Amino acid sequence: MCEAAESSNTHGLVKEAAQSGVAAAEIAVKVNPNSSQAHQLLADLLGQLAPNVTGGGMKYGQRSTDEADKAIELDQKNGDAMSRGP
Repeated sequence: MCEAAESSNTHGLVKEAAQSGVAAAEIAVKVNPNSSQAHQLLADLLGQLAPNVTGGGMKYGQRSTDEADKAIELDQKNGDAMSRGP
């Protein structure tokens, strides 16, 4: 949903979709803290959210990077985690 909203320049929808996604991804990380994909998804969604909220880079940028690093730590073959970030 975030990508579709971005392509149509609907920033409010990107923010709303990213916030909902972050909440779901945080649950996924809690359910399975050893899931590289869950940490990568959270990193991606935080990266989507950052430019769409005031002070988002400061609030979400480092956390997005930390989650991407955790995803790589858990699975060094997770190419999506290595190629993405804030």
